[in-house]
Amino acid sequence: GGAIAGAWPEGSLRARAMRMIVNGVAQMDPMRALALASEEDDWRAYEAVLREARKIGPGMLRDVLRAGGEKIWGIAVSAEFLLGNPDLAGEMPQGMEKVNRGPRITAEARAAADRLSAEERNRLLASYDSLPASIRDVVAATIVSSWARTEPDKAAEWAMARAKTGVRAATENRALHEVFLRWVNSDPETALSWWRALPASAAKDAIGTNGSTYFAEEGRMDVALELFRLEERTTATGSTDLRGVDRDHLNEFSRDEMATAHMAQILGESDPARAAAWLAKLPETAVSESSMQAFLPAWYARDREAAARWVESLPGGHARD
Repeated sequence: GGAIAGAWPEGSLRARAMRMIVNGVAQMDPMRALALASEEDDWRAYEAVLREARKIGPGMLRDVLRAGGEKIWGIAVSAEFLLGNPDLAGEMPQGMEKVNRGPRITAEARAAADRLSAEERNRLLASYDSLPASIRDVVAATIVSSWARTEPDKAAEWAMARAKTGVRAATENRALHEVFLRWVNSDPETALSWWRALPASAAKDAIGTNGSTYFAEEGRMDVALELFRLEERTTATGSTDLRGVDRDHLNEFSRDEMATAHMAQILGESDPARAAAWLAKLPETAVSESSMQAFLPAWYARDREAAARWVESLPGGHARD
């Protein structure tokens, strides 16, 4: 295979030819395909090897990972991979901090977490500190979200023990969000009692805000407003300009923005003036265009004079503009 691909000079044509060869060989012999992929050091060729090794079975996948070392592990490792292959997590090379995976929890990851046995779940959670930093919080959040279906109190206890309660946007709080959302949907009264008993913290405010819209949708607006707690959104220097802010904080801002818009929409459906009054009390940086769009156009269509008076009453700045 390498000799055939070598007939072309270095470049995209050779790379494509080599990937086609690796794809074909991997279907029959992933180990041989791994050797070919190593000659070109092409991540897409490595992915083809991993894909075919998975189809053959766990034994072949383990052999490929052992032979490929950290290079192929770095391509293989993701939340979906670890949740789908929990027995392999303990064989992952140490110090793999450069795994580049996004923060989103996928449907594939959730399905894999739901298939874990209690023993597999506990083993993966126990290995939390040894997982690559870029995916450990996604893995943990996905697992405890599944766990919360049957034992939300225990899942919440695990998540609280690892949360950074003083930091609203900490990625370590991702599991706490997932547990609380699952809990309020399955047993809202118990979840609410648990939340109320938590000591005051930035994390408590964040998960309360995230879960508030469930109660709003159920018509329990008093509870929703109790849970909904925002903070002034600023950078470390005190600026409200969010350009250049790290991704974790932007994710938290996005979560808060969606909750704010959702609450404004629900309030506005029955009483747009109340929605307007509620938004006016929030920190200015919390009121986004999407929050305004959630209720203002419908209000203007029903009572343009009242809507116009409200806009005119706003102080000059971001919200009024």
